[in-house]
Amino acid sequence: MTPKDYEAAKFELAEILRGAIALADDDREPVLGRAQEVFARLAEDRFNLLVVGRFSRGKSSLMNAVLGMDRLPTGVLPVTSVITSVEYANPEALHVEFQGNRLGFEVPMQNLAEYTTERGNPGNQREVQVARVGLTAEILRRGFFFVDSPGLGSAITRNTRTTEAFLPEADALVMVSGYDGPLSDDEVRVLQLLGRTGLRLFFVLNKQDTISADQRQDVCAYVAGRLRGIWAGQLPRLFSLSALEGLRAKMQGDSRALEASGLADFERELTRFLLEERGSEFIRSACERVTRVLAVLKESTKRNALQKRVAWLHGAKHAFSGNATPELTADTQGPRSTWNTCELCTAAHRGLFEFLAQYQYELATFPEASRSLAQTGGLCGPHLRLYASLAAERDICVALTPLLTRWVQRLRSEPADLATARTSCRLCDLQEEVETRMIDQWQTMERPSAVLENHAVCLPHLRQMVARLGEQTMAAAIVDHAVALERLAEDMQRYVVKRDGTRSGLTTQDENRAAQRALALLAGARTFVTR
Repeated sequence: MTPKDYEAAKFELAEILRGAIALADDDREPVLGRAQEVFARLAEDRFNLLVVGRFSRGKSSLMNAVLGMDRLPTGVLPVTSVITSVEYANPEALHVEFQGNRLGFEVPMQNLAEYTTERGNPGNQREVQVARVGLTAEILRRGFFFVDSPGLGSAITRNTRTTEAFLPEADALVMVSGYDGPLSDDEVRVLQLLGRTGLRLFFVLNKQDTISADQRQDVCAYVAGRLRGIWAGQLPRLFSLSALEGLRAKMQGDSRALEASGLADFERELTRFLLEERGSEFIRSACERVTRVLAVLKESTKRNALQKRVAWLHGAKHAFSGNATPELTADTQGPRSTWNTCELCTAAHRGLFEFLAQYQYELATFPEASRSLAQTGGLCGPHLRLYASLAAERDICVALTPLLTRWVQRLRSEPADLATARTSCRLCDLQEEVETRMIDQWQTMERPSAVLENHAVCLPHLRQMVARLGEQTMAAAIVDHAVALERLAEDMQRYVVKRDGTRSGLTTQDENRAAQRALALLAGARTFVTR
């Protein structure tokens, strides 16, 4: 099961629930009430992965490496002083919540250290409850939340208590130790504490780049032996890696160095657990709840069809390949310019606005201009509305009276030609001229297929470009556009699930803007001009 498979299963269950509500008879309340409970569970689905360990072991460095971006503060002294929840946001954002009744607020991302580190917030004097860091990493977009905790076992006892208090919120644990002092007495005490939680533990030995391969093997054998006598639950798998080398490899796009760093192996196992074990259990439970909703409905062919869809999801098995780097490590920065305004639409807007600013004056001032407009049949409907958005009521009356008079003559003397009458719109011609000129400029680029890497284009203009430049030339751009539309479709489905589950407060900025972005991408904005 891939992250995409997992989300697709949730979206399918949400669609089945909407189908059940549509099938409900006059007494909809029992079905609607139960369905909303399941919607809420689907909307609230999140996975808290808590990263724990002593200070200076590289917890924040590991988080940066998994996310593929250097955002969380790092250092050799105790750094993180408060719980830092890392979740998805686009654009990046930082929201700080405080203890007691104080209201939280947005903080510039560059000020993160002032609220989360011992240097900026010693002993948590600012009384921060949690710092919510919103980043564009793909693993976060799929509903995973990474939680960076204060160092356990440091001289700052308040940090240890803060981390211990968050343990009930965690779904799994990553303990980070290091080759510079593996399994200290403090770490043993922490493991004994964590063992009572019953949570799955991933044990990381960081900084493997600081010792030789032979020494590394000896240390791993020593740690594995001690873990057998310490850990009460399922024996955790031991991962040897270098977070710094892993992050460097990701940022350079070096797959061989990523494997050598040990980070890729850790990410594969983490993904397998999140999806195959935890994810599969969530889908199984959700299927059972949806089945109970369907049982309230009267038996019918449509209800039976919905039940078959649930039964298929309940029994579906998705193979996870452990031979390739998991999807969570791909495209950590997200699309480069997916949501920018279409540049062809923008250029057409500018050209039309500049033309109309002068033309509406000419129509209201010079009789020959309004008579010429009447002879050509006026403007097309959308562009006539553009003109009306700029012109005053008095000027519209002056400009369009000849046009109406011309239509009176045609209706009385040329009724047979009415069905074939055509309007020669000057603004349509101008718009086509502007669009063609810009496409021709892009055609002179060294790599026309890279258009969407540097320019945002809506679907209507993409079709226009493919028709002009050829399918083969635009092949890469077409694939990029498909990825953008796929991501947008997922955001729209997440938005619907959260709204149906009365959990609109959980929607992200991307999800809140999904509907308008879909309209802009699918239909373009070719007939919209603001004053």
